[in-house]
Amino acid sequence: MQSWNEREEALTESVIRIRRECCATPSVGIILGSGFAPLVEEVDRGCTIPYASIPHFTAPTVEGHAGFLVLGSFGGITVALLQGRSHLYEGHSPEQVTFPVRVLPKLGVRSLIVTNASGSFDEKMRPGDLMLVEDHIDLTFRSPLRGQCGWKSEPVVRRAASLYDRHYMEVAERAAKEMGVTLRKGVLGTSTGPSYETAAESSFMRQIGAHTACMSTSHEVLVAQTLGLRVLGFSCISNLATGFGSGELSHEEVGEVVGKTAKRIGPFFKRLVREIDELRRKGINRT
Repeated sequence: MQSWNEREEALTESVIRIRRECCATPSVGIILGSGFAPLVEEVDRGCTIPYASIPHFTAPTVEGHAGFLVLGSFGGITVALLQGRSHLYEGHSPEQVTFPVRVLPKLGVRSLIVTNASGSFDEKMRPGDLMLVEDHIDLTFRSPLRGQCGWKSEPVVRRAASLYDRHYMEVAERAAKEMGVTLRKGVLGTSTGPSYETAAESSFMRQIGAHTACMSTSHEVLVAQTLGLRVLGFSCISNLATGFGSGELSHEEVGEVVGKTAKRIGPFFKRLVREIDELRRKGINRT
């Protein structure tokens, strides 16, 4: 585990490398999960930097996670888009998979949108649906905040009841209604993976309050909260989970279902970026 000074040095090295390529100051960060790559096509790119060329970034090995930092204009707002993420099941620590999130505020980011593909435990949420994440249940039991009590600048999360910004969620619901985008709401369950949930595990997660499950996101959101970022989260339903109507499932099928959704929600996400950035600039309090 890095000390506070070691981590700050690593962050500085990453930022210096990024600034060699691009001097844009993004205000909104977007993390693209499995299948969400088509949203990259909506960005007027200022620059694209491979994770592999940024010190301390971990390059993803999973199909559908290209591993690029893209800085450019999206909906008229300068964004930092993380095209793909690393996962615990690739053998990485929670600290490694959340390191890019720590870099974002160093670049200027103040708001973060996280996305993922997830399986549904709720028959009302069908493949291709978009779910607004209201909260999450982390079943990985591996916090990225270990040792943080002793670090100088960041307290342990103290606003766990509002990890996902209520004002941002209201903006998303209003925009979806006005644009005719079907938007579900629910609680995200997260597990380590890489295996999909068994029928018994799916039943357990539904009983404890989760509507969907994925293998990412919760750690990123926890770290973002400690850094003062306001967070909005979305899951694209890729399938009904085992025991809820799903048969055999492959990562390729997940990417295909989510990709079709990502292609049609570009205008919706552009509007969200504009409106949440306006909220931030007006100083609307987070809750």
